[in-house]
Amino acid sequence: METSIQSTTLFDRLPTEIIFIIFDYLSSNDIVYTFFFFNQRFNYLLLQNEHYFNYLELPITNLNRWKSILSIIGSQIECLNIFHLFLPFTYFPNLKSIIISFPYTLPEHALRSILESEQFQSLHSFKIKEQKTVSSKLCNDKLNTEYNIFKRIFNKKSSLKLFQCSMIRSDFTLRDISSFETNFNLHSLILKLTNLTEIFSFISYTPNLKYLNVQSKQCSRNQLSLNKFDIKLEEFYVTLKIKDSIETDSDQLNNLINMFSSSLICLSLNLVYLFGTNENDFPFNSNRLQQLLESMIELKQFHFYGEGYNYRVSNDFILSQFQNQFWFDRNLSFGIHDNYLYRYLYTLTFHFNHLYLSYNGFDNIKSTNRSILINNRRIWYNVKSIELPMTFKYNKVFIKKLQMKMPKLTSIKFDGNMILPETQETSTTNDETEDIDFTSDNVSSIEVFKGNIKNHKDWIIYSLPNLRNLILDFSNFPSIRNELCPILNKRIERLDIYSDYDFKQLTKSYVYFSNVEHINLKILL
Repeated sequence: METSIQSTTLFDRLPTEIIFIIFDYLSSNDIVYTFFFFNQRFNYLLLQNEHYFNYLELPITNLNRWKSILSIIGSQIECLNIFHLFLPFTYFPNLKSIIISFPYTLPEHALRSILESEQFQSLHSFKIKEQKTVSSKLCNDKLNTEYNIFKRIFNKKSSLKLFQCSMIRSDFTLRDISSFETNFNLHSLILKLTNLTEIFSFISYTPNLKYLNVQSKQCSRNQLSLNKFDIKLEEFYVTLKIKDSIETDSDQLNNLINMFSSSLICLSLNLVYLFGTNENDFPFNSNRLQQLLESMIELKQFHFYGEGYNYRVSNDFILSQFQNQFWFDRNLSFGIHDNYLYRYLYTLTFHFNHLYLSYNGFDNIKSTNRSILINNRRIWYNVKSIELPMTFKYNKVFIKKLQMKMPKLTSIKFDGNMILPETQETSTTNDETEDIDFTSDNVSSIEVFKGNIKNHKDWIIYSLPNLRNLILDFSNFPSIRNELCPILNKRIERLDIYSDYDFKQLTKSYVYFSNVEHINLKILL
């Protein structure tokens, strides 16, 4: 007669190694909140492994319990990520880094409390990573807010080594910067500016700058001053988003880069919406790029992305211009693909976060080094967001391929402006009935622009279990009803809506998102 023996193991008696493995799947906030004060053993484990306290997201709920916890461990927290501001900084006396991750503009009073705190002058890193901001035309205090931030940063008493400000700003050159002071500690600067040449308003106060990352919508048409800065810049990352002719802008961009050419080790050019007059214009001109790089004797890394109109010249012809000894000696491979309207040229492996895919997906991509497309499994590893034609029908095979090639993918945009040629089939060539059981766990954001979300409901329902952010136009609301409505109602926490209509129509949509915490409404003019 067999005897069934059952064994029960209590969680708090698990081996320490197993507990640490479990912790690897949890955030610092979850670990601290759940297991601190759980029992003496867990308190000891956490206090002996202080790295669990180094980074914390500022709590927004259960504040009384958090106050008790922070009264003991608050002095060990060095990095604080702020989504809301409900606890005073007195709980964090030894902060070295602050990250502001508000989904929209940080309230004025909250930002002022950060800037005026005792901890601010001792910070080594300060990042403002707002995704949406209020237009300065609608907010009279915005200029003063930005100016006060920069006065605190460009200050000889500041200990900051890294500063990031990702707000879309008004023209800073209109402001008086005479009160700025030199910050000798600052070596990394990340800014989003209206005009690229505004960077000169800042780097004259950062003599020890090594890393510069700038995003802008234009480069000044006025002739740049060629005064050399005594800055040994080592890494320069430029993102330009310009929607008209670029010839003048590219000349000015070259002048700016050449100011740092003698010391640059890494150069990254992300040139989006740069439409020249023909296929020989920058950035598709190999000779122009070659002339830019030839003077950089210390350059070890070059990352490039360019977008332009899809002219009649073939992709093979453009690639042939990048197959000479200059590019071979530097071990630089280029890839290229196009859709019905635009052409995309880039270095491989692909270094950038965002990728525009054509209606043929990966099958349309060509390279100066064909083997890199076949053998390099990490060629698209850095991609976090993609843009796809709305009218294309994506089957499970295509979605699975995305998951394999882009494990970091978090955001997908379906663009109705990407029009397919009339002869193009609107379905993939693979067998759509193939049963593939998988999910894209990292994708948390979907945007539908000038199209119908219903066309991709199977993807949304079955393959995106962690969808949290929905960005769409008001015309999509009728299509959300019925099958999509209960799914989205459970998952969506942030909702961005843009419309040409009066938002009073929203009250008649009969769509209710019960879990939404943030709503952004934008009227398209």
